[in-house]
Amino acid sequence: MVKVKRMMETDESGVKRQFMPITHVSAVLGLEKMISGQSKVLSVNGKYGAVILTKADLGLENAITELPYASETSDGILTAEMFQKIVNGEGGTYILPIATPEQLGGIKVGELLEVTEEGVLSATKQTDFNFSEELKGKLESLKILKAGANISIAEDGTISSTGGSGTGGVSQSYVDQKFQEAVNQAENYTNERIPNFTFEKIGEV
Repeated sequence: MVKVKRMMETDESGVKRQFMPITHVSAVLGLEKMISGQSKVLSVNGKYGAVILTKADLGLENAITELPYASETSDGILTAEMFQKIVNGEGGTYILPIATPEQLGGIKVGELLEVTEEGVLSATKQTDFNFSEELKGKLESLKILKAGANISIAEDGTISSTGGSGTGGVSQSYVDQKFQEAVNQAENYTNERIPNFTFEKIGEV
């Protein structure tokens, strides 16, 4: 039986502590070859000798150990070569596909839009309320209308008459006034056209 020599050592505080001597790698039979990869596996999953490990030996029969590589076509990867062409501005500069509502892509700056050096997209300011000058002029030229008596304005801007006589919006007082004016005009016309006659009694026969 191998006896391990125990040694005592006093630490900085004066306490004696027991320690074991460090075992050198050469003291373990075959350890140097195992560390350097020169020794053969003795036994793996019941196999002996120069064993070649398989997924079954490690219990990974159903595990996926191979994954497909991502590609430029299927995954839209920007390769280092393509990126370098973009940086250098070479003839083969990578061109982004046109952007759609479903996917990102290249866009062009349209009318009344601007892009800063930092890539910030903004709308060009035309007026304080960002109306076009033409629209601003039209709005300023509109006259303000107010609803008077017997007039109503709906929420959609429709103007209607609100007369209460049931005769298409004309009030009864208006009808009475016009009727009296017509009677007076007819009476005056009659008086002007028909002369006055005077009858006198002369005698009896």
